[in-house]
Amino acid sequence: MKRKSKDEILMKIIVHAVLLTFVILTIFPMVFTVIISLTDQKSLANIGYSLIPESWSWDAYKYLFQAPAQLLNGYKNSIIITVGGTIGNVLLTLLMAYPLSRPDFAYKKFFNVLVFIPMLFSGGMVANYLLIVKYLGWKNNYLSVMVPAMCGSFNVFMLRVLLQDVPMSLQESAKIDGASDFRTLLTIVMPLSKPALATLALRSILAYWNNTTSPQLYLIKPDKHPITMILQNIVDVVTEMKQALLDPSTSGGLMIDPNDIPSDTIIYALMVVATVPLLLVFTRLQKYFSKGMVSGGVKG
Repeated sequence: MKRKSKDEILMKIIVHAVLLTFVILTIFPMVFTVIISLTDQKSLANIGYSLIPESWSWDAYKYLFQAPAQLLNGYKNSIIITVGGTIGNVLLTLLMAYPLSRPDFAYKKFFNVLVFIPMLFSGGMVANYLLIVKYLGWKNNYLSVMVPAMCGSFNVFMLRVLLQDVPMSLQESAKIDGASDFRTLLTIVMPLSKPALATLALRSILAYWNNTTSPQLYLIKPDKHPITMILQNIVDVVTEMKQALLDPSTSGGLMIDPNDIPSDTIIYALMVVATVPLLLVFTRLQKYFSKGMVSGGVKG
């Protein structure tokens, strides 16, 4: 067996050190967020942020989970919006991007311009609100949050570029065998485009899960609120409680130390609670990112 030279060993050590540093820098904010969320509010007020808190506390999570039924309902609403919106977004984007990725599509230039226009001009919030609420009647309906975000121009162009890497020889072979365009899409293009579809799905999941603007406009009923809105409402209530205790005129004579209210740590606990489902989804999708787009599709 050939022995490695000193230069190769040194280069390997340097590469691993750089990668390890990058991993630490990536993980550190997440770990620090969890630590702060478990820090006692008084300790945070006295010594500030620290990797090793003076004292630990679950108070922030206790405040968040004072109404578990409300949180569970929020998770349910977020899951409905995210799953339904992601499925619809991926399907519509795929159906739009697939013909645009084919060089033999007759109206390719026209539809490319048509898809590109919304990237430059938008109807605006008022026009969207009137369309969704007045004409479509989707107020307090999940569709008001899901449908407007489907088939975005950027996603169409991104998926179109990725679908162009699927060999035309495979698609032409399917046509010679009598397969329709739709069957070719299902049996040839989609199986070879799992990394692209996984990337689109993950982008969609992040967008729907973290969306707070649209739910605030259209989902007025509390039983329709997603988890992000519920957590934000809890943070607002806790912050108002602390501000009231700091002002003697509004405290109502309550003898409570404002530092006992975890107004700062609860923000970090909110990040943790809202991010955990996304981490679980990411661990399921990340395996597709390292795979080749058409690995093993065509042999040379």
